[in-house]
Amino acid sequence: MKKAKAKLQKIYIDIYSTYLYYLISTRKEFNEILKKKFKEEEPDIELRGVTYEIEYKGKTIYFIWVDKDKGGWPTFAHEIFHATAYILRKCGIKYTGNKSSEETYAYLLSYIIEKILKQK
Repeated sequence: MKKAKAKLQKIYIDIYSTYLYYLISTRKEFNEILKKKFKEEEPDIELRGVTYEIEYKGKTIYFIWVDKDKGGWPTFAHEIFHATAYILRKCGIKYTGNKSSEETYAYLLSYIIEKILKQK
């Protein structure tokens, strides 16, 4: 039986006019997609997951990878937080610890998770 190939998924974050790509796969599949689609080199460290901010086709996009064998939902949640922080910092919204910035981060984080879950 042939093994199912990892599928690169994406969501559009309309309020910030950007795409978030995500992949849950083996390290080998991650490296292949990272090089082929995004022309990026793999990090030379052991990871459970990673989030990239990439210039792609003239726009900034975000790419999350989670190791399907070592990561899981806690790692995915961790990486979604990084993507949230990258997106908001790019827009000039810094996390200051006050209620208004905290709410902005929490809203975008839950928005991303909701969009991802709707794709499943």
